[in-house]
Amino acid sequence: MKLQKITIFFSAYIVLSAIFMRQIWEIAEAICGRQALNYALFFLCIFLSLWLIYSANKIRLCYSNVFLDTLACLGITVFALKQPFISERAHVIEFTLLGWLVAKDLEPKKKGFLAKLVFAAIYTGIIGCLAEGFQKFLPWRVYDTRDLITNVLSGLIGIGIFNFNKKQLT
Repeated sequence: MKLQKITIFFSAYIVLSAIFMRQIWEIAEAICGRQALNYALFFLCIFLSLWLIYSANKIRLCYSNVFLDTLACLGITVFALKQPFISERAHVIEFTLLGWLVAKDLEPKKKGFLAKLVFAAIYTGIIGCLAEGFQKFLPWRVYDTRDLITNVLSGLIGIGIFNFNKKQLT
């Protein structure tokens, strides 16, 4: 089981950005306004949904898969917008993408499928624990178990999206 460098780099980015993400979002909010940032995240989710539809069409997934992927992306968008802080909204998108990347790197085949799936879930969970764990010791950040659950759940959604489409391709 080997992860690509981009996945490891993205994992490190998530953990390190969790330390100061809220301050950056507060500066961006002061400059752009909260509503503009919410719209930016919403349009990012829409863009990712359109990219997913384009990619699915390019590899000729059946239309029911494209429809279900679109519903998953809309669900992720709603899930992200329900988060109380904009930094946590960004984490939903980040951890979904991380879960997808880890699952893609491992590409579960028939042999060892369950072990690779469990490894992907544990890996995204560890990154979620690290991102939240550092916040417990920083005076300007707040540890919240709900955020940890949100991070892990978002990673599992990304793993699920990849594995659902992978099964349909084979």
